[in-house]
Amino acid sequence: MRTIKKWWLVVLVLLVALGIRIYRLDEVPAGIYYDEIDLAYQARSLIETGRDYRGGLSPFFVRSFNTDKTPIPVWLSIPAVMILDTPALQVRATNALVGAVVVGLAMVLIWIWIKNRKAMVITGIVFALSPWLIQFSRIAFEAIFVLLFFFGFLIAFFSWLKNKKLRDFYLSIILLSLSVYVYRIMSFYAPLTFLMVGMIYFREIMKVGLKHIIGGGMLAAVIILPFLYATTFASADQTRIEQVSIFSDPLVPIFVIRGREVDSGDYLHEEIGKTPVWYSHLFHNKPMGWMSSFKNNYMKSVSSVFLFATGDDNLRQGIGKTGALLWIDIVGLMAGLYWLMRNIKNKKYQLLAAWLVTAPIPADLTFDGAVHASRLIIFAGAVLTVVGLGWWRIFEHVLKWRWGRVAGIFIGVVYLLVFVNVAHKYFVHFPLEAARWHGYGYQQAMLKIKEIEKDYDKVMLTNSNDPAMLYYLFWAQVPPKEVQEYGAEFGPEIVKNMELDRVKMMSWSKVTEGKQMPHEMGEVLEDGVLYLITQQDAKGDIRPNKGTLPDGVKIIESVPYPDNSEVAYFLVTKE
Repeated sequence: MRTIKKWWLVVLVLLVALGIRIYRLDEVPAGIYYDEIDLAYQARSLIETGRDYRGGLSPFFVRSFNTDKTPIPVWLSIPAVMILDTPALQVRATNALVGAVVVGLAMVLIWIWIKNRKAMVITGIVFALSPWLIQFSRIAFEAIFVLLFFFGFLIAFFSWLKNKKLRDFYLSIILLSLSVYVYRIMSFYAPLTFLMVGMIYFREIMKVGLKHIIGGGMLAAVIILPFLYATTFASADQTRIEQVSIFSDPLVPIFVIRGREVDSGDYLHEEIGKTPVWYSHLFHNKPMGWMSSFKNNYMKSVSSVFLFATGDDNLRQGIGKTGALLWIDIVGLMAGLYWLMRNIKNKKYQLLAAWLVTAPIPADLTFDGAVHASRLIIFAGAVLTVVGLGWWRIFEHVLKWRWGRVAGIFIGVVYLLVFVNVAHKYFVHFPLEAARWHGYGYQQAMLKIKEIEKDYDKVMLTNSNDPAMLYYLFWAQVPPKEVQEYGAEFGPEIVKNMELDRVKMMSWSKVTEGKQMPHEMGEVLEDGVLYLITQQDAKGDIRPNKGTLPDGVKIIESVPYPDNSEVAYFLVTKE
């Protein structure tokens, strides 16, 4: 009974965190996005066939239609896919549970560091109510799993520092090394973390003995290096890696040339670049361009605009017009940074400071990563830890006042009201505003196709939005074995005399080339074919009560967005 009395607030925080993450999980966000569908279909394929749906069997990645995916999020999602019946919960339940566990791990870390229940609970509240973490706990992206493994590593490492048990020493190495199998950013950040920990805790680590240091290094190498090789040099996905790197940014060479033109005055002439001055190469070159891109990205990542005002404007990763953190957390962040600097001689705070400063680097090495909330997820863990410590110090100070309890309750109420405002936006407005960003409409359209496809010779799916074939495979419950046998190409020209020949991807712009939409749509439709198209494909809302139905076209189904502003998808056929 005494134990329950001591820890009931911790349990309450965990229950609140879990409740926020599972409330209307199948409805918010509205729609299930392509990457989420991919993860769940891969899990189903592993369950039914032991291989990914491309037929691959690798411990390093699962091969999807558009890219190679890190495997651990897929593996961890298998139980939910096996146990649950509702598709949306199959997809998202694992992330919701992991998101709540991350809150618990953050509290455990604070307890190990400080042994103060108040600090533990306040930090847990900050993590539980963070819009940044709530978003990635309610969509089936890899990001939240990063914090699961990273906090697990920190807990194991600091447990080893305290008890000197080799079990915890090796567990910390395993957890950090395995994080590279969770999300690509950890391929860079896990080795960097080993370096930071090694530098800060050099003396403590040396005491473990050369045998165990070498053994730990070999263990990390055995886990990490094969993954890095398999997903870079030996990967068919190198093109994707090159696409997002700042070192592949096509604008950098253009800026270099323009800078040299300005230095030489050649921009005034038709023939440019013919007489560059000698010092231009010092100021205008690719390394300087890359450094400038990285600097600009980093400043945006740590800016108050991203953290407290706008967040990620991609509505798959942010709520929209709301900071990645609650705006009131700027107070906690300032107090936390002050506390951090005052205690910087303590090695655990040196590591926290290093974590805070270096966490944005992986995202900022990609040209579109400056405010990419998913790639910055490791930064979220550091920032929220500092914020939690800051609020703890504020409450410790305030409670010493004469009216400290009243002031503390007032601060708590204001904090809760700020969160309630964000929660209202998320659960009421966000499903309407962000529906098209989350693949809304595919579920309804694909289920209708599955119901009536036997009445048609062929089904043609537009490629105007996300690749629609995967949505069909998932919602129509096509066995992954059939996909493995058929292959990854679903163009109209692919004919294999198999069941999947009936459903094809199409380029609507090519189908309608030379025709005026929507008036001449009927002229391009083939008899006996069911078409899935968007309102943009149709060049307007062709519902009878909204626009003009083109001659020769029959609308089988229309799926409007939740706000009914426009139609997500039409199912049409030749009349």
